[in-house]
Order: sequence, then C-alpha cells, then structure tokens
Amino acid sequence: QDDGDPVPSLLPTVNFLIESIVKFQNRTCPVCSERVLPENPNDLKKLFEKSADGDKKKSAEEKKARKEMKKKRPVRCYCNCWYHAGCLDKYMTEPPFGAACQGTCSGGPVHHPDYPEDKRTLERTWNAKQARIREMEDAMLFL
Repeated sequence: QDDGDPVPSLLPTVNFLIESIVKFQNRTCPVCSERVLPENPNDLKKLFEKSADGDKKKSAEEKKARKEMKKKRPVRCYCNCWYHAGCLDKYMTEPPFGAACQGTCSGGPVHHPDYPEDKRTLERTWNAKQARIREMEDAMLFL
C-alpha cells in the first residue's frame, strides 16, 4: 500500500508504533538468540539502574553482577535490529569485521554510533588487543 505519496493521516504512524511495540517484546538477539528483554519487567529496570552511592561501597560480587547486567541491556542498531550490549560489542569488535546483520533486517552491515564504521579501524584495534594479550602471555612465561 506504500506508494511513496504522503498520506494525511496518523493511521500509518499509529500502525507502525503498535507493530513495533508488540513485536519488540518478543525480539531476539541475532548473536545469542535469546530474548532481548527479560521476562520480568523488574529485571529490565535493574539493567538501567544507576548506583546511588557509587561503586566504592559495593562488594566485588555486586560489581561483577552489575557489569553482567550492563551486558544484557537492549541496544538498537541502525538496521532496526536489537542486540544485547555485550553481544553487539563482541559482534562489532571481533572478526569478521563488517559482517552482515543476522537479524530480521535486510542483511546489510551492522552500524551503531558507538563503533567506528571503518573496518580498518576495527581491525587495528583488534590486532592491538591481540598483541597485548600475546605480550602478557609471554611475560607470564618469564615469571
């Protein structure tokens, strides 16, 4: 029905919003195939909670749990697919770089404002990280 001509009606907008909201609750992460939103709405609130007293008074276990919760935050890419923050980070910062989206979109490359679009930049960053890991392993051999 979309012929490109403007329609003086809110119906297409409302239909889009309703369809987006209804489908959003059942969206899955293309990387891990788990639901993007947690089953319990209270868990969703925990994903975005900020620490009132800072992390200074938190135990190591609480800090680790908080870090894991941040990895589960839902993140939307330009292709309109939803990922967990940790899954998107892994997908964007590890080879193959510039891979096509595995979600329900058109299958183009994944773009997000938190990551550079240049494949070479991503490759250099990954190579530098791997070099640091190798250096640490070599240093551990001498200890």
